Parts: sequence; structure tokens; C-alpha cells
Amino acid sequence: MRLRSDGTSSGAEPDPVIPDRSSISRLPLWPTIRRSYASYVVGFGAILRIAWPWLVLCALLPAPAMALRMAGLFGPAGTTAITIIAQLVVFLAGFSIAVAWHRHLILDQAAAPSLGNVLTSHLWRFAAVAVLIGLMAWLPMWLPILLSGLLPDPSFVGSMTQGELIALALPALLVRLVIFALLYRLCLAMPASAINADGLGLSASWSATRGNLLRLMLCAAACMLLPGAMLGHVQAMIYRAILIPDSGFALPSTRTLVLLQGATNVVQLLIVPLAASFLSIAYLHLAPARDNASG
Repeated sequence: MRLRSDGTSSGAEPDPVIPDRSSISRLPLWPTIRRSYASYVVGFGAILRIAWPWLVLCALLPAPAMALRMAGLFGPAGTTAITIIAQLVVFLAGFSIAVAWHRHLILDQAAAPSLGNVLTSHLWRFAAVAVLIGLMAWLPMWLPILLSGLLPDPSFVGSMTQGELIALALPALLVRLVIFALLYRLCLAMPASAINADGLGLSASWSATRGNLLRLMLCAAACMLLPGAMLGHVQAMIYRAILIPDSGFALPSTRTLVLLQGATNVVQLLIVPLAASFLSIAYLHLAPARDNASG
């Protein structure tokens, strides 16, 4: 299934797309959201064909990770390293699935298991772009911690009123919101890197998304933030029901924690193609000129 620039499907093989800087394209809001969900639902079978090896791996991954942590063979540092490595594997799985789904939607590439694309340049290019954008988004949130010496003394903060605390936190919150909003204008570099389209890096994505910031934010909220928030809420409810039943706080068994983490990994990976659908459709709308891809 390939998407045309209007979001409909076509069987013809396309050329990859790079931006036409001579005009400003407008991303249609509701059609983009509707087609993102439609491509996800209609193509769910293809998603499963692409993702199933990663789903199995990440569902089973918490068991050996938990066993190694409980064995304590590597000390506290080793326990932390095991946790980080397990999380990196899940991130790699998400990158792999996203790249395969982008290439399926934009290039009409067959929906085959994506595990093998870890050896391709387009996956690592995509991962580099995604990590760079992620760092640009999250580093400002850690800036107050890095500058903690400049923050008020905790005893002083404890004596502040609620209004004063809000006034202290509001500027930092606004700065973070502005940073997140501006970073949406770089998002086209992700599907472009997935299909090896030359000429659409971060700066070109910034140019191609000119005049579409609000539309990109609303589409991202509907296709990325809302599903993530719903998943987090359901996960929190399940964990609360298990950890704090009616009889009071209860310590769940190791098996229960492993099953919960495995199920969480699977569900998180299954919503990755929804975000990728939105980015693919935005890419096709906002980068209408054609060029050849490499690889």
C-alpha cells in the first residue's frame, strides 16, 4: 500500500520526494488525521508482518533482563547497564518498525519482517535524526537540573505560596512548549531519512514545513501524543490495580512484573506505525517535488 500526496493509496511505484521551495504547501488538518488512522487500521496486517519478530523479542526481553538483575552477578553498575541495554533494544525495535512502515507507505516496499533492516544505512540515518531531534527536545528539560546551583534553596521553595511556585515554573514550561512546537518543523527529516531521500535534512524540513506549525502540532497531538497519553493512563491504571488492590499495597510477583513489562513493550511498538503514518502523509503533502532515492 502506497500513499499519494493526498493520502489515498496507489499501487504504482513512486519516486521519493524532496521539498519544492518555490511555494508553500498547506497540510490539511482533519484529512491528515483521518488518513493517518485509516492507513494504520487498514494496514494493520502489514504492520504485524513488519513488526512480529520485534514484538516477540521485546515481549520476551524482560524475562532474561530481570533474571540477570536479580542474580546480581554484575553489581549495581551492571544492573543499571542491563536496564539501559534492554531499553535500547526496544528503541531500536521502534526505529526498525518505523523505517519499514515509512518505506511501505511512501515507496510501496513489501511488508516483510523489519528485523533485517538493522544492517541498512537508512535505519541508522533515521535513528541518528530521531535521536538528534529527541535530544533537542529533551535537553532543555534537564537544563534546570544542570543549573541547580542557580535555583532557590529548597527551604526557600518550601515556604513559597502556590501562586509563587506557578510563577517560578511557568517560564520554564513555556520555553519547553515553544521548543517542542518548533521541533515539529524538523519532523519531515525522519521519513526522508527512512527512504534515503537526498536533499531533505533538518534545514530543508524547516523550510518545507513553513506556515504549517499549528497544523503539525495538532496532527501530532492527535496521532502521537494522544495515543501515547492513553497508553500511559491505561498502564498506570493496570499497575495501580496490581500494586494497590482493595486490600492495600501488595508486592507483585516477578512473573507479573515481567509480563506487564513485556506487554507494555508490545503495545508501545504497535503504536509506532501510527506516528509514522502521520509523518509519511505530512511528508507527501509538504514535499511534493520528486527525486530519486539511493539504497
